[in-house]
Amino acid sequence: MIRCSCLIQAGQVAEKQQTNLEAGLTKIAQTYFSDSAEVGWTHIAKGSGFTDSKPSQSSIISMNVPADTAQETRVDVLHAICDLWSAETGCHVDDVVATAMSA
Repeated sequence: MIRCSCLIQAGQVAEKQQTNLEAGLTKIAQTYFSDSAEVGWTHIAKGSGFTDSKPSQSSIISMNVPADTAQETRVDVLHAICDLWSAETGCHVDDVVATAMSA
């Protein structure tokens, strides 16, 4: 099981988008690791996250990958996560922080 943690601002992602993002993260896990994804969400309360003194629009997505994952695969996974997030939410890629951490 590939674990994914998603940290977003409350109200930033609609329920349908969240469902689509989970499906996309599962597809990424299946494509690169032949495994399913377990996705957890943390919603930051409005007014509790700021970037440049303005309410944050950033999302943080952390995917735990096998320790022996090659660097080039990690890069591909990170691109896939950023592309998924931008396409589904319409956010700028600069508002997506993705990590592929060793499990």
